[in-house]
Amino acid sequence: VAARLGVGAGELARMAAGLERLNEKVLGRSASSRPMVRLPARLLRDASAGGGLEAALRCCVERQAQSVLSEERDVASETELLAAVGEAMTAAGALRWPRLALDESVPAA
Repeated sequence: VAARLGVGAGELARMAAGLERLNEKVLGRSASSRPMVRLPARLLRDASAGGGLEAALRCCVERQAQSVLSEERDVASETELLAAVGEAMTAAGALRWPRLALDESVPAA
């Protein structure tokens, strides 16, 4: 992954740890409000080529988000980064949201 992203392995490891910490801090059980669904931890640990971790790290590198991951920031910028990571995981095919199909017989709410 480090070679594909052009970033040192140590820096990527710090970014991965920061993402897990941020995911739990902003979207975890102890968060005061959850503006979105927490990113699946299994995807943040998926080190396969093109997997969830690579998509997340690529997003962070492209956004130059190292400072957001290593320092305490406002919740809005942290949430914005997590949303971008979720979109990157979805675009890479790692994150798939459930689809719900309703029949015509189900009344509108």
